[in-house]
Amino acid sequence: MVLSVLLIVPGISVVSAIPSYLESFNQQYDTNGTRLDSCNICHTDTEKESINSYASDYSESGRDFSSIEALDSDEDGFTNIEEINALTLPGDPADRPQTTEAPSETGANETDEQQTPGFEGIAAVIGLMAAVYLMGRNSRM
Repeated sequence: MVLSVLLIVPGISVVSAIPSYLESFNQQYDTNGTRLDSCNICHTDTEKESINSYASDYSESGRDFSSIEALDSDEDGFTNIEEINALTLPGDPADRPQTTEAPSETGANETDEQQTPGFEGIAAVIGLMAAVYLMGRNSRM
C-alpha cells in the first residue's frame, strides 16, 4: 500500500498544474487577469493531465522563461515572446497573433497623383525651355 502511494505521488507533480509556475509566468510577463493567466499556458486539456510544447521547452530549459522566449514552441511561425506579447498561447499552434499585411514597398498601392509625373511633366519642361529660348532670342533682335 505504501509503495503504491509512493509511486503515484511523484507522478502527480509531473502531470498536474503547479500554481507556482503560473504565478512565476504572470510575474515575468505581467499577465495577471489576462487570457494567459490560466493553466492553458502549459496544459493541453481541461483536466490538466498533459503538457503542451511550451511546457516541455520550459521544463527542458531548467524552468527559465527568458531562455525560451526566442523559441517557437508550437511551431506556428511566431516566437514565444511574440505570442506572449500578443496574449496568445505559445504552446497552441491554433492560437497565434493576428497579422496585418505590410504596406507594399513597390508603390503599387499609390494613387496616380502620388506617382512621379510621366510624359506630362517632360512636355511641360520642354515647353518652358522653348519659351525661355524664344524670349532670349527675341530680346537680342
